[in-house]
Amino acid sequence: MDILIFDDDPYAAGMARTLLTELGYTSEAFHEATNALDVIRRAKPRLVLLDIMMPGCDGLSLCSRIKGQAETAGTAVIIASGKSFGQEKAEALRLGAAAFLEKPYSVASIREAVRKVLGAPEPHAVADAPARPPAFKARVLGSRGPGKPGLPTCCLWVPLEGKSIVLDAGSGLLSLRGKAELLGREVWVLLSHYHDDHLEGLSVLAEAAAKGASISIAGPSDTQSPLAQVVRSRIPDLAGGRIRLFDLSENWMGLGPDVRVATMLTYHPGATMAFKVVLQGHSLVYCPDNELRPERDEQTDYLEKFSAFVRGTDLLVHDARFLDEASAGSMRGHSWPGVIAELAGREGVRALMLFHMDARYDDAALDAALAAARAELFREFAGLRVTMARPGDEAAF
Repeated sequence: MDILIFDDDPYAAGMARTLLTELGYTSEAFHEATNALDVIRRAKPRLVLLDIMMPGCDGLSLCSRIKGQAETAGTAVIIASGKSFGQEKAEALRLGAAAFLEKPYSVASIREAVRKVLGAPEPHAVADAPARPPAFKARVLGSRGPGKPGLPTCCLWVPLEGKSIVLDAGSGLLSLRGKAELLGREVWVLLSHYHDDHLEGLSVLAEAAAKGASISIAGPSDTQSPLAQVVRSRIPDLAGGRIRLFDLSENWMGLGPDVRVATMLTYHPGATMAFKVVLQGHSLVYCPDNELRPERDEQTDYLEKFSAFVRGTDLLVHDARFLDEASAGSMRGHSWPGVIAELAGREGVRALMLFHMDARYDDAALDAALAAARAELFREFAGLRVTMARPGDEAAF
C-alpha cells in the first residue's frame, strides 16, 4: 500500500483518493482516526495523508504518535488541512511531517508533494494492491415492506465482538426468538422510525434482556409518537428496567470505544432517520425509508446533504420500495432502484443493497428489477456491486 488517507470529510477523502489513483498510487481512505495507529501498523503504508480536524484524534496529535513510535516512525506523513495558519504549518513540520498541503488541493499540489516524498509510482502498484480486509459484516434478517404474512420485515443485524447493532426491529428479528443470546452481552437497536414493520420483533429484545444482555434502543425524536411510548406499548416494563431508551437528533454518537454512528433525517412521513455506522474506517449506511426525487431535491439542499452522507461508504442499504418511478408515484416517501443506483454510483459507494421492497412483488419481479438496475449501471458505474436484500444474505464491509 502506498498511501493511507485519514479525513473525516468524505468528499475531501474521496477526491484525494481519486487524484492519487489517477497519479498511479494505491490508497485507502478512512473517515475517522480513533484506531488509526493500529490501521497503519497493519497496512504498513509508505505515506499517511492526515487532515488536522478529525474526530477521535486530530491530525497533528496523530502525526506526533506516528513519529514517536519505533514501529511507525519511518512512515512519511503529509498534513492537509483548510486550517492553514502559519502556526499549524510550523507545528506540522516540527512534528516530522514531510509537507503541509492547503485545502482545497489541486492535482498539481498533491502530485508535487507526494512525488517529492515517494517518487514516481511503480507501474504495477495499482494492480498488485492487496484488498482491504472487511471490518465487520451485516446480515439481513428481514427486508420487505408490510402487507403479506410470511415476508420478514425490516431488520439488519451487525454482529460484533460480544455485542450487536440491530438496525430496525421488524419481524425479521423474530428469527432470533429462543436464541437471543446470539446478540451478545451488549445490544444497540437503532430504529429508523416507528411504523409497525420496523417494530414487530421488539419482543426478542425483552428475551435478550432477561438473559442478561444490556439493551439500548435509540430512535428519532418524534412529537407524534415518542420513542418511550412506542417501546412501552410492546415491552410495558422495559424488561424490568433493563432496556434504556435514547431520543436522537442529527449528530454523531459513540457505541463504545470502536464504533461511531452518524444520524440524518430522511424524506419520509414522520420522523425518520438514516444511520451511518463507522468502524476502523469502514462504513455502512442504512436508509430503509427515503424518497429521492432529483428534480425536487436539487431545489433544496437535501440531495447535496444526502449525497455527502453516503459518499464513499462501503455498503449502502437503501429503500427500493417500488420497482420503477411510475409505481413510486402512487405513494410518496419511498424510492426505486434506478434513482438510488445512479446516486450510489456517482458518489463512489462500493456496494448497494436494495431494501424494503413492497410486499406485492414476487421473487421473479425482484430478480428482473435487479437485472435491469445492473444493466443500466454497467454503462457508467461498472465497479458498483448491486444486490437485492433477502433474509439470510450477508455483506462484509
